Amino acid sequence: AELLGQGAGRWSLRSRRVAVSASLFVDYHDPYVTLPQTCVFETDGQQRTWSLAWAPLTDEEVDEAFAAASPRRHVTGVGLRAIDGGYWIEMGSFDPDASSEQGIQLTALHEQVVASADAIRAADVVVFDLRGNNGGSSTWSTEIAKALWGAAWIDDRVKGSEGVDWRASPANLAAVVEYQRMFADNPDLADYFDRMVTGLGAAVERGDALWRQPDFSDGDEAAAAQAGPPTTAMRARTWVLTDYGCASACLDAVDVLTAAGATVIGQETSADTVYMEVRRQALPSGRAQTHLPMKVYRGRARGNNETVVPAHVWTGDMSDTAGLEAWVAQLDPAATSR
Repeated sequence: AELLGQGAGRWSLRSRRVAVSASLFVDYHDPYVTLPQTCVFETDGQQRTWSLAWAPLTDEEVDEAFAAASPRRHVTGVGLRAIDGGYWIEMGSFDPDASSEQGIQLTALHEQVVASADAIRAADVVVFDLRGNNGGSSTWSTEIAKALWGAAWIDDRVKGSEGVDWRASPANLAAVVEYQRMFADNPDLADYFDRMVTGLGAAVERGDALWRQPDFSDGDEAAAAQAGPPTTAMRARTWVLTDYGCASACLDAVDVLTAAGATVIGQETSADTVYMEVRRQALPSGRAQTHLPMKVYRGRARGNNETVVPAHVWTGDMSDTAGLEAWVAQLDPAATSR
């Protein structure tokens, strides 16, 4: 905490401490840090004290050592495959660009899930694998969840926030127009983004600072209310496998899947704020770029920098897929929400 925490940011998050831990014995010549001269290591209840001999390192030596000491995140692929008694749904990316390599894979995954929905729902177990997912567009996970549990079930259970305000700026509008272009061939999303562009565009023309996104599902909710409480055909035990880097749209996926009835397993997640939908903006110098959130959630159920702690913790290597499959197979089914 003294050597790294003051400059690392969000030191309270386990995921942040894991990510920067390899820097502990690197002298960054911080004038506000006093380097320790001894260090006590404890292993199996036994303590041993070591003297620390600080020495200058070249940039190449720092890079090499940091690469060796840093925890490597395993990034799963994108796809659907059968496992013993069920299915493993790999969602290692939520790339918002549907025309990118991963976007094409995600489109194919959605089509596979829709085509195999009956078999997936009737399986003994289904695992949603989010290892290595760095976020992107939460639309992918929501649409896959709706394909399995049903749109009415998801809309009834997922309580995202009380409202969403977008910063009404020409650059943000341009980003949403790009979303509109990318998902123009998706009938489920084309109308949504058309309405987004119309509403945000009108706010920009008026010179409004913020635009409150309306609830585009009002008509659906009215019809659902007349039909009674929604039901789902999903019968499989469902698990969500997370790692310490899961944040942004990855956490949105966790919110949706757990609300639907899944149980989180793996590692404690990272966290995010209520400021979301990040885009890149180059600075005028051309030497750097910043990442700007375009919208803010009002009254989101999950708070600022709030992690998700798994019901079952995996302490092994997160890249050991075979070991994880064997571990999932022996988890107590009674601990799973249906």
